[in-house]
This record gives sequence, structure tokens and C-alpha cells, in this order.
Amino acid sequence: MIIELQYLICFLLFLMLEAFVINGIRECFSEGNIFFKMFGSFIKKHQGKWWSYPVWSCIKCMGSTYGSLLFWIAAYPLFGISYFTLVAWILNCFSLVSLNYLVYKKI
Repeated sequence: MIIELQYLICFLLFLMLEAFVINGIRECFSEGNIFFKMFGSFIKKHQGKWWSYPVWSCIKCMGSTYGSLLFWIAAYPLFGISYFTLVAWILNCFSLVSLNYLVYKKI
């Protein structure tokens, strides 16, 4: 029982950390910040294309792309690939959609 509770607490803390990282990445792409200064013409030219949403345009869509990347960087060395990690990955992606939006609206 205690071990499962520890996994749940770590998972929730990891979700919050991911949400802050993804919102930070989103903020770096906004106008006047570092990525916009470096790639401003590219960002303006491709803003609104279907592939730009999970990369920089949509905070909800970024949860699946960056959330998957961050999750597998952290989970694969610890747990490998199993049914447990696949279910946790799916929960992670779906949870980040709403959590990213909430953090984005509060910041």
C-alpha cells in the first residue's frame, strides 16, 4: 500500500514538473522571447499549420509531444517498457492536456 502511494505521489509531482517545463517552452516561443527572436520569421510563417500545434502553438497539444518525450526520458531507465509504463504514459498524456491549460491560465 505504501509503495503504491509513493508511486502516485511521484507521478503527480512529475506531472506538475512537466506542466511547468511545457509552459516554459511555450513561453519561450511567444513574441519577444528567446525562440521568437531567433526563429521569428519561421514561427510567423508556419503559425497555424497542423504540425506547429504540438511543437509551439497549442499548450494543450504540446502535452502529448513534450509530455511523451519527458516521460520516456524519465521512465524508460527506471522501469523499462511494460504494461505499467504504457498505462502510465497514456495517463500522463491525457492528464497533461488539462493540467497544462490550467497552469497556462494561472501564469
